[in-house]
Amino acid sequence: MVSLPPFETTTPSSTTRKVRGDGYSIATDDRAIREYIETHARQLRDQGVRRIYFAIVSSTCTNPDHSTLRELRETTAVESIVFPSAELLEELMVLRLREPYLNLDDIRAVFGTRDGIFRREELNNVLPDWRAVTVDEFLEATSTPCYAFVS
Repeated sequence: MVSLPPFETTTPSSTTRKVRGDGYSIATDDRAIREYIETHARQLRDQGVRRIYFAIVSSTCTNPDHSTLRELRETTAVESIVFPSAELLEELMVLRLREPYLNLDDIRAVFGTRDGIFRREELNNVLPDWRAVTVDEFLEATSTPCYAFVS
């Protein structure tokens, strides 16, 4: 497992974009993203990582400019750039913990197929076909009660 520092932008304009009601927008962060990828791709390659995917996690994202994403993908070492929401990423992790047959290849098949916003309905593509249920049905059927003890 490779651990990298989180990607953060520090310019006042990008901070303003992040807290807007319509969600995060890549806008002018493409240069900072490129620098981050170029810096850390070398480190990842040195550690033996062959495929690199880049995800920007936010509560919400605006629809990204696909020409910017394509240009970043074509000129850096990443295979795709996706924007999952924090809630969707949490559901994916819960799904992974509850589904013993779900593996990295299943997750890679979804994240690595295209750039852009990763939508909740696409989680259905992660579950093995033989399950023949939706993610909602699977999560509901496998949920366990959570108890909190307060002393």
